[in-house]
Amino acid sequence: MALDKLQEDNKKQWKEWYRKYHPHPMLVHFPIAFHLFAGGLDLIFFMYPKESFATAVFYTFFAATVTGGLAMIPGIMSWWINYKLAFTYIFIIKLLLSLITLLLGIVGILIYIDDPDIVFTQSFPSIVYHSIILLTSFTVIIVAYYGAKLTWGKVRSS
Repeated sequence: MALDKLQEDNKKQWKEWYRKYHPHPMLVHFPIAFHLFAGGLDLIFFMYPKESFATAVFYTFFAATVTGGLAMIPGIMSWWINYKLAFTYIFIIKLLLSLITLLLGIVGILIYIDDPDIVFTQSFPSIVYHSIILLTSFTVIIVAYYGAKLTWGKVRSS
C-alpha cells in the first residue's frame, strides 16, 4: 500500500514536470526534419555525386538518428504518463517504426563509418546505405502521422 502511494506520488511529479516542459513534442521535430533533409540531400547527391553532398548527408543522417533516439525517451514517458502504456495500434505502430528507424540509422552510420567512399560505389553496402537514408525519410513520416492522430484525433468534416 505504501509502495503504491509512493509510485502514485512519483507519477504525479513526472506528470507535472512533463506538462510544464513538454519534452517529446519539442524534441520530436528534430529527427523528422533531419531525416527528411538527409533524404533530400541524398537525392541531390545522386544527381551531383560530390563529396560535400555525401558528407552533408551523413552528418544530417547522424543527427537524425541521435535526436530520434533521444526523442524516443520522452515519447515513451509521455505514453506512460498520458496513456498508461496502453497497447493500441497507434502506439504499436509508432514504437515499432521508431525502433526500426533507430536500428536502420545505426546500421547506416556503421556502413558509412566503415568506408565513407562506399557512397560513390554501386556495391551492395552502398545500395543498403542509400536505401536506409531514403527509407527512414518515409518511416518518420508514418510515425509523425500517427503522432498527429494522437494529438488531433479523428477530424470530422463540418
